Amino acid sequence: MIIKNINTKNPNYVRINYMEQLEKLKKITTSIKGGPAPYFELIHVVMAILTMGENPGIGRKELAKRIGLGEGSMRTLINKLKNNDLIIITREGCRLSNTGIELYNWLLNKISSFNKIDLKEIWGRQFSVGVVVKNAEKLVKKGIEQRDAAIRFGATGAMTLIFKSGKLLMPELTNLSEEFPEFASRLLNNFSLSEGDVLIIVGADDYYNACHGAIAAALTTLGLV
Repeated sequence: MIIKNINTKNPNYVRINYMEQLEKLKKITTSIKGGPAPYFELIHVVMAILTMGENPGIGRKELAKRIGLGEGSMRTLINKLKNNDLIIITREGCRLSNTGIELYNWLLNKISSFNKIDLKEIWGRQFSVGVVVKNAEKLVKKGIEQRDAAIRFGATGAMTLIFKSGKLLMPELTNLSEEFPEFASRLLNNFSLSEGDVLIIVGADDYYNACHGAIAAALTTLGLV
């Protein structure tokens, strides 16, 4: 189940300032003055928002597993999200508040959901995940930044591709659609792309590490980390 947009005609609805909310997310990862630094980063905060958006009522233990945090760090993160009015905690589990839902939908307008794809025979990674950063062509340089960000968060490899004129291009390296047409066609059949979209494929030996690497690469593309 994926949460849809909230009803903006509701008299109690107030449109959020997304940049303010993103700054809130960044502050969640910093320590209280004089206190210990939290054991999580912005990618974990964003993954928590996306995971709760797709799985309303998810339990803390399952959320910690998917995000790759210990239970103590997960408890701290949940408390910070609650204190910032982004989530609601019920007996069933954790779900997004109205503000959290709108932020979740805004994120989905920038970053697609993860798409698992089997590419073991192509580059040997046990798990591969693709994520689309929408209309972000001009934000990509050589793709090295995305690769480094993905590896930092547990991935073993990443490739960054730009969709332009119906073809997949690897920045400053190759026209994937011309040089590796079967591979390019496979990717195009698995992902919905529009002109100027950026497709990031991340591989890892663990599914969740591939997801962590994918979100890190996507946030790096957007200049958020």
